[in-house]
Order: sequence, then structure tokens, then C-alpha cells
Amino acid sequence: MALEKFSPGNYVRGYTGKPFVSIQKNGILRISYEFYSQFIPGTQWIEIFYDRDKRLIGFRALKEQTQDAIRIKVKILATGRKHPSYSANIRPFMVYYGIEISKTRQFVPVWDEQEQIFLIELKQD
Repeated sequence: MALEKFSPGNYVRGYTGKPFVSIQKNGILRISYEFYSQFIPGTQWIEIFYDRDKRLIGFRALKEQTQDAIRIKVKILATGRKHPSYSANIRPFMVYYGIEISKTRQFVPVWDEQEQIFLIELKQD
């Protein structure tokens, strides 16, 4: 057995080291640093889609703005954080489609090669 000593000084709140996105109940889509840097580096915009029957959210990363694009905000965080945070306000989208999130939920988006889009499956709780 190889025990590893934990040092509280190395812990960064919210940092998992895994690529994911989360949707907060207030309609903010948070994109982890790992997801952003591995899959959509340099992206400033997303287009967002919804499949009502399958309850799938789709998003396509864009480097340039389109008419329907939503801006990805980059926030440089306070001292102690290693990486910036990335987020997009998708509340109008959630309200329009009646998508309710009662608490912050994390998802690992799946890449759809045919559609060239990332998919988030909203499973029933």
C-alpha cells in the first residue's frame, strides 16, 4: 500500500482535476478549467441546443460570435486559485425550455462526432 500524505495547503476548493461542466440552479453553466483547456481552448462563445424528447442539452464551442452565441466569461480568481473559471449565463435558455435544476449538478459532456457538438444528458432525478 502506498499512502499519500494530504496537505491542506494543496487543496483548492472546487478543483477536481477532471473535465466536467456544471449547471447551477440560477442558470449558470460552469466549465471546468480541465474541460476548457482540453476540449475548447481559446473559445469565447457557445451556441446551445435542446432535445425535448431525449432531455439533451447540446453546446457547440465557437471562437467567433454568431447571432445566437452566448459569451463565455473568464474570471481570474483570487489568490490561491491555480486556474481561471469559465462560465456562461444560460438562464434564458433554461426558462424558455422549462428546464429546472434544483441544485448544482455536474456532468461530463459527450462529444457527438456526427453533429460536432457536446451533449449533456439531463437524467430524471
